[in-house]
Amino acid sequence: IVRSRVEFEEILKNQLSNTTRKILFFEIWFKSLLPLLHECRRKVNKLPNQFKSAIYDVNTQLEFLFKKTTLMDAEDTDLEQYPKYLKAILIRIEKIPRKSKDDEIFMNQINDLLDRVSSANIHLNDNLLFELRRLRWLIEELRVSLFAQQLKTREPVSSKRILKKWESLQDKLSIV
Repeated sequence: IVRSRVEFEEILKNQLSNTTRKILFFEIWFKSLLPLLHECRRKVNKLPNQFKSAIYDVNTQLEFLFKKTTLMDAEDTDLEQYPKYLKAILIRIEKIPRKSKDDEIFMNQINDLLDRVSSANIHLNDNLLFELRRLRWLIEELRVSLFAQQLKTREPVSSKRILKKWESLQDKLSIV
């Protein structure tokens, strides 16, 4: 409990300082991603139209990663993964002309998982919403595992593991 004006001003000063630090960190972090993001956009736009489903998928992924709500809801540990996600996209784009069949198979796996996760009710309690967001980040890790395995994931991930977590979350959703 704040008991004096001096105490209030001290707390305010500290909070403003923390907020300013976070804003500066976010600005530096974002600026560090711009070259990779630009390279992803440039390369995906150079792909021949015969790969339009992969082009659409990459653009959708980039849109998700840089959507305001995604950035606001992301944990610091998620934001730290962005350079890896963008590098994985670049590796995927390079492989698409040579491995379009594999790309399509991987994309279908991911889209199946995304469809399930996006079908969940948005009006969840905080714990369930947190678990749903964790699942969404696991899908980003799965993209790395499938399209750019050499970059490594932050935890073991597979479609099967994500489906298992999804089923567990569904059980909790049916109770709510």
